[in-house]
Amino acid sequence: MKKIFYSVLFINAILFGACNESNNSNEKHSHDGHQHKVSNKDIPVITAEFETDSLFQNHVDMMVHFYTHIQTALAGDDLEEASLRAKQLKNLMQENDTLSYSDKGQELYSKYKTKVIELSNDIQTTDDIEIQRERFENLSNIVYQLVKASGSAKLLYKSYCPMAFDGKGAIWLSETEDIANPYYGASMYSCGSVQELVKR
Repeated sequence: MKKIFYSVLFINAILFGACNESNNSNEKHSHDGHQHKVSNKDIPVITAEFETDSLFQNHVDMMVHFYTHIQTALAGDDLEEASLRAKQLKNLMQENDTLSYSDKGQELYSKYKTKVIELSNDIQTTDDIEIQRERFENLSNIVYQLVKASGSAKLLYKSYCPMAFDGKGAIWLSETEDIANPYYGASMYSCGSVQELVKR
């Protein structure tokens, strides 16, 4: 039993070390009893690739709103909240009238709509938080591509965890600079680092 216990401790120490190494760009230090974040001025800022109409931009901002609530729920190990927010995202995608969008807005929307609905439905209907996290990774990649194209009214932080999914790594977007890892929750809440800033 002792061997197993120490093996688990050793593996956790390695994982924690890897996550801390990835956090170097957002490292904190303290002096005079205060903690300060060391800002990384080399983080690239991504702005909209295309000009889209305001109605489409509002729709993207609503998508991001529900998406970031799913991210927060998963980081908090809250399956039910993630389910609720995924349902809201799915409903938004299903009920939206795209005819009022510009041609570019309609093109972008039609490119991602079906997959976002499918992934949102999977997150909503499963009772397994690990499946939610797997679907959320795919959703994150889609939402990232969409906000790269159209921008975001709120400043978004694209973060990356190198340890997610057995070392494959995964990204997510959040509205705050502080790391809240949706792939590990409480077990490695602060594992990851900010890679990019996204805005309109």
